[in-house]
Amino acid sequence: MSAERRADAFAQAISGKDEAAAQAQCTPRGWSADQDTPGSLYKQAVRKGLFLGAGVVLAEQDGRTAIAVPLLRVDQAGEEHILAGLHLLDTGSGLAGLTKNAQVAHLFVEGAISAPPSFEALPESKEAWTFVWLLVQALNERNVSVLADAASDTLESLRLLRQLAHHIEQGESLSVDRSYGLQQAGRFCVRIQVGERPMYWMLQRGPGGGLQSRMLSTLGSFERLLDPEKITPRPV
Repeated sequence: MSAERRADAFAQAISGKDEAAAQAQCTPRGWSADQDTPGSLYKQAVRKGLFLGAGVVLAEQDGRTAIAVPLLRVDQAGEEHILAGLHLLDTGSGLAGLTKNAQVAHLFVEGAISAPPSFEALPESKEAWTFVWLLVQALNERNVSVLADAASDTLESLRLLRQLAHHIEQGESLSVDRSYGLQQAGRFCVRIQVGERPMYWMLQRGPGGGLQSRMLSTLGSFERLLDPEKITPRPV
């Protein structure tokens, strides 16, 4: 069965509240109750009386397919209202993931990420880890020359380093935990510990090929990593 036909059969199963039919279109992981899975979508749609419209192929490559489908609500007059645009991710053997983000869907099709999409499952990046580790060392050691050079790149870099320096002044420790990389998108993230709290240091590859700081977030997610409003850091 093609990915398009699986998506159509899945949509029909939601309309008919046929759980067995919906599960038959999914991989075991895709049917799990985890976030960003067709299984979780089925349960939410049936509970809230929502439906899926006809799907169209967004992209396909090497057996992986992303199918764009609208999430619909039907009012009492029978009028359909689109609530969101979704992308069902098909591995070739079944529906395995779900995302609202078209770029995430393309990254899945290109083989950069797995399905269901998981931020924590991204490959580690030694380059990003080293970049942040050196700056954390400079912050902890108050190495002014290294910090001044790093902060001169973009306004986001300056703000981020100032923010972390303030945490240190307040007596909190800084350490590097884990890195995450999306090489195809030129986006990276390093989880650091600020005191007892995890924070996410978002990075991107700059015009010269090196890494630039983008933002510091309390949330690690694809949405933060791929935020189109943060593509080009503002120069100082």
